[in-house]
Amino acid sequence: MIEKATEAKDEGTIGLTGAYIRELEKSSWMLDAWTKQTSEKLNKDMIVS
Repeated sequence: MIEKATEAKDEGTIGLTGAYIRELEKSSWMLDAWTKQTSEKLNKDMIVS
């Protein structure tokens, strides 16, 4: 899509696509961090029990 938008000189689509990808990457990073934290907490709780 970026390639086609670049060929069409459609800066708006390029910008929106970039922003969308950044949000997806941020959400992915946050979910990964949360699952690691939750997993570590569960492991600690299981050891204590």
